[in-house]
Amino acid sequence: MKYTKGKWAVSEGEFGFDIEVNQEGTIGAVYGNDSEAQFNANLIASAPEMLELLKNILGEVRPEISRVNEEAGQTIFNPVATETIDMAKALISKAEGRREGIVS
Repeated sequence: MKYTKGKWAVSEGEFGFDIEVNQEGTIGAVYGNDSEAQFNANLIASAPEMLELLKNILGEVRPEISRVNEEAGQTIFNPVATETIDMAKALISKAEGRREGIVS
């Protein structure tokens, strides 16, 4: 992964909300002093943890679906599960800069 490692946190900055890593430096800022700006800063700061959680969930769900199919002795097509897995994989790729037109 190429994102800045460490604990991401939000603090009040001069013009809005700063996103800091390990209380050592600011890696980004959301300008504005309203609740929407603070929400956006909190969302950005939680992105690395959400990405790791999504990867962990995906890693747990895919093998479990395969195991259930093997136990049933047949291929069970679950379009909702398949679509959800595809969406999770696409979102992980987007976050890691592996989508078309994004340089990683």
